[in-house]
Amino acid sequence: MAKLGFMLTRSLAANAGSRAFTLLSAAALAKEHQVAVVFTADGVYQCLQRKKKRQMESEDLGPRLQALTQGGAECVASYSCLEARGIEINEVCSGVRVVTLEEIARLMGQVDQVVCL
Repeated sequence: MAKLGFMLTRSLAANAGSRAFTLLSAAALAKEHQVAVVFTADGVYQCLQRKKKRQMESEDLGPRLQALTQGGAECVASYSCLEARGIEINEVCSGVRVVTLEEIARLMGQVDQVVCL
């Protein structure tokens, strides 16, 4: 069993292709692989509750993120990236843990492959 890591660094508005991570993650989980998803830099905008998203964000990934975490994926967001953008912890979707950069480094060090989107 492999552990796959996704690092999302851009908002949906800046990188429409990053929506694919939910499909790829679900497929990996279905094959009994482990999945870690990290939201960092402007990627933190992807893990916000719908009502809190910026105007340019057009898709609500909340239900997909919740399904991934319920399926066993570990989803985390960078505290310092949220803070730098003036985003409160309570604005993050449920199931996404807010962690330090050190925790993100530890998590990414445990994966077999990292996909950056």
